[in-house]
Amino acid sequence: MTADFRPGARITGGSRDLREYARAFGDAMLRDAGILPAGYPMHPGVRDLVGQSTMVHLARNWFDSIGITTWRGQPEGRIIEQAIRVSHEIDEGQRDIAHGTETFVGLLQNVANTALLIGWSNIRQTWRDICRVVIVNDFRPMPMAGPSEIQLSKLGPMREIAHSPASSRYEQAQAVPHAGIFSLSREAQLNDLRGGLVVDAKRAGEAAGNHVNQEVFSMLALASGAGPTLTQTGRSLFNTTDLTLAAAGGALSVTTLNAARKAVRLQTDPTSGRRLNISPKILLVPPSVEATARVLVGADSIPGDPNNLRVAVDAELEATSATAWILLADPLVNDALAVAFMQTTEPSLESKFNTDSDGLEFKIRLDFAPVATDFRGCYRNPGA
Repeated sequence: MTADFRPGARITGGSRDLREYARAFGDAMLRDAGILPAGYPMHPGVRDLVGQSTMVHLARNWFDSIGITTWRGQPEGRIIEQAIRVSHEIDEGQRDIAHGTETFVGLLQNVANTALLIGWSNIRQTWRDICRVVIVNDFRPMPMAGPSEIQLSKLGPMREIAHSPASSRYEQAQAVPHAGIFSLSREAQLNDLRGGLVVDAKRAGEAAGNHVNQEVFSMLALASGAGPTLTQTGRSLFNTTDLTLAAAGGALSVTTLNAARKAVRLQTDPTSGRRLNISPKILLVPPSVEATARVLVGADSIPGDPNNLRVAVDAELEATSATAWILLADPLVNDALAVAFMQTTEPSLESKFNTDSDGLEFKIRLDFAPVATDFRGCYRNPGA
């Protein structure tokens, strides 16, 4: 058997055929659960696995692929328990299988991980639009210095070139470990996996993205909405000195929006003092202000103009204020906010057998931290 499978057929071609079967099996579960994204390259063997996307089917085929026959004649529950136990023995070095062959639990984890990443990327959380993404290598603080402008000047009589002063922008990003657990009970193991493993793994991916979002907005909510304290200034992210906070709160309107845009454009380089003329790109509002924001931005937009604003709405803002709104520059050009991930920008899964509950546990991990990188390119109005 290679890429296609007959209903009820067994795997006889070793680890390569097992990998092909496992890929088709995983895609069949994802398809049946209705969570495959558009354009997903589904394995051609899926069409031969109708009605065979349960753990028992996977366990039987896995046993056949590694030459174990003691499962025959056993109740379904025993087959699954034996597959999990043998997987554990293989992981502990107590039993050998062909090199490169996945364990039964490893195959399940691969399916769960695919569903996890579908959930992770399926929902467009606000943090993805307002934060720059950076990678750090470990849990130690990583400096995130923003270089000042290189200053050019006319050459003197001796054609000497002046060196630009050192940057005064310096913040630190330090990833923090985050984790959660979801379980697959013995009952779920015996039943169709669509409601157990696949859907729960997808939800875990969505939860990871939502957790990042919560952490970003919790940072913005510090000091009653003034945000975190920046190392470079010793002041909160939003303050009147650095032109990042309205002196008096005002409801979102043409007048207050114009004042916010002006303030962002007048923010200066830390060394040269030059007005940076940053063009804001994102109007971040709580749901209570969404309708007003969309009307204003729609009326203000000019087709094809690169300075057009776009509206971002997040309910997390409502916890601090139902009226405050924030203006942000494009995070890829003038980032004020970032999320630092350690080594990878995606969550990962680990699995183990829980002897107390007689089920499988899946631990989701994500190492990250939000960080305010600079006050330039952001502005907050407390609203009214």
